[in-house]
Amino acid sequence: MTGQCSLLRELSQDTWGRIQFSRSRYGLKIYEVTITQNLIYEINRNSVNNDISIFEAIDEKTNGNDIELFVQTLGGFLFFPIQSKILYKSQDYPKMEHGNQIHDLLNYASSKGGIPLYLLYNFSPGFTFNNSINGIPCSTSDFGCTLIEASYLLRNYAFQRIDRNGNNRWNIPTFLDLHPNHAIPWFIPFCIDQSQPDKKKVFKDVFHTISEERLSDIKTYSDSELEEDRSWVLIDTTKKKYEDRIIGGFQHEKGFAPKFRIVIKNEDK
Repeated sequence: MTGQCSLLRELSQDTWGRIQFSRSRYGLKIYEVTITQNLIYEINRNSVNNDISIFEAIDEKTNGNDIELFVQTLGGFLFFPIQSKILYKSQDYPKMEHGNQIHDLLNYASSKGGIPLYLLYNFSPGFTFNNSINGIPCSTSDFGCTLIEASYLLRNYAFQRIDRNGNNRWNIPTFLDLHPNHAIPWFIPFCIDQSQPDKKKVFKDVFHTISEERLSDIKTYSDSELEEDRSWVLIDTTKKKYEDRIIGGFQHEKGFAPKFRIVIKNEDK
């Protein structure tokens, strides 16, 4: 997936630069939703031959930080529900501690046979990197958008301490707690040798915490299953009346409520 690898890498570097620019100017702020919307726009604008399609949820009660990602394999589409979080100037992720959000994400993934991930938006002024990840050379700004397994965060940071009032609280991870050993640039899975027929193994090799047992629980979706899901509408900026929406579809479950769906097709098929 050379084209997809290059696009996602470019957007990762752009995110690093956007956050850096915003935080080097007095009064400018940047938010998770803003970055997510920018990524959606750029992916939609740069999609070639419909290899990446972007959909928006019909249900208006959705969260702009929540994304569904479907990645095509020879056996069908793999499913990744994603929660986005931005790195603060303090070099940690305080908004990871947000009610029962991580359990909502995990439950949503479990109910649909997916792998739950966090997509992290980063700029870390003290971080430098010039090495390879899974055999792919990476530089510092490649870490603008990174992925980490939600289950890793649950085991190591979520509700790991008790505050003075007896409430279970997070140990909030810092950028260096997660990078570069646990969270990886989001383009890495799409830069790995795509001649491997088993893309489940590709993602297992990338996210080392995915066990063989968990792989067997991962569902693959067919083209028809995605096409028949009437709760999404394709973002097509070539249409004059994009605001027209399909009526119908199910209401999303409470909790994790994705605003966008990204469908990445296999360029080699």
